Amino acid sequence: AALMIDVCLLGGKEVALALSDDTGGVMNKLLHLALDFPNKDPLLQMTALDALEVLAVENKDYPMTSERAEFLLGNDELHSGLLYLIGSSSENVE
Repeated sequence: AALMIDVCLLGGKEVALALSDDTGGVMNKLLHLALDFPNKDPLLQMTALDALEVLAVENKDYPMTSERAEFLLGNDELHSGLLYLIGSSSENVE
């Protein structure tokens, strides 16, 4: 997972490739493993949150790309998983 996050920091094409159905949607699979509703492993969840923090932070070495921003702001699986982690029931998550 950490390697995929590092690859996504390289640029927009890399993020698009990680999200592509051609690669099996690697990023969505990682989200599913870490943030899926039946998951009760707090260490795995914290690791996922740490990785998401790395993706969300912009700095001079890794400027925010439109692909990263779209993933962070427009991914329903990501949003559902984060809502679950803060206590929202799966019935309230759309």
